This record gives sequence, structure tokens and C-alpha cells, in this order.
Amino acid sequence: MAINLDHIVPWGRTRKEYELMFGLEPADLAAGVLDCGGGPSSFTAEMAADGLHAVSVDPIYAVPGREIRARFEATVGPMLAQVRATPDQWVWRYHRNPDDLCANRRAALDRFLLDYELQRGGNQMLRLRRP
Repeated sequence: MAINLDHIVPWGRTRKEYELMFGLEPADLAAGVLDCGGGPSSFTAEMAADGLHAVSVDPIYAVPGREIRARFEATVGPMLAQVRATPDQWVWRYHRNPDDLCANRRAALDRFLLDYELQRGGNQMLRLRRP
């Protein structure tokens, strides 16, 4: 995957993506999860909705949700352009194509932001540079 980044991009993932990426089993999830560098992932919100414990840490949690969304919107075009330019370098099993990838990232962001605004100052999302 030939993506060139000159800064951190706020592209979050869903709980399902975490489970697949990290091989998380139900017992792992039941034990609780520390999500380091979680960014605008919907993982913590989805865990909480299922009554499971997760804490996400990321420096981006110092800024308001509207700024996180603005950062996402500023990166979505350039990111998708790079993905579209290198389609053969991607494994299209979970995401069917670049548009599906974008839709999934946007859905994760939307779910994250709903929870984020409710949790500001709470203990599920912590602003830390290093856990």
C-alpha cells in the first residue's frame, strides 16, 4: 500500500476491523481493552454499547469534535486519491473498493463523534501522548 503521509491522519476504524486486525476473541474483549492511539475509532463506543470496558488514549482528544471532523474532511480527498492510484496494492476483502473504505471510515468517525461529545471529561477517552 503506497500511501505517503506528511502528518497523522484521523482515520478511525470500527470494532469489527479491530477484531479482524488484532485477532481479538470474545475473551479478550471481555477482559477489557486499552486502545493506544485510538484516534477517531468507534471501537470504544461500540464496546461500551455492548457493556464491555475499553479505554482509548490519543493526543487528538484534546480538541473538540468539530475540529476532528474538519481534520478528517481535509484528509479524505488526498487519501482516497492515493488509494485510487494504487488499487492493486490493496487487499479488498473487508473494504470492497475505495468508496467502501471511505464510507466505513466515515461511519467509524460518525459513531466516534457521537460518543466523544458525550464522554468529554469522562474516563473512556483520555488525552495522553504516551500511555
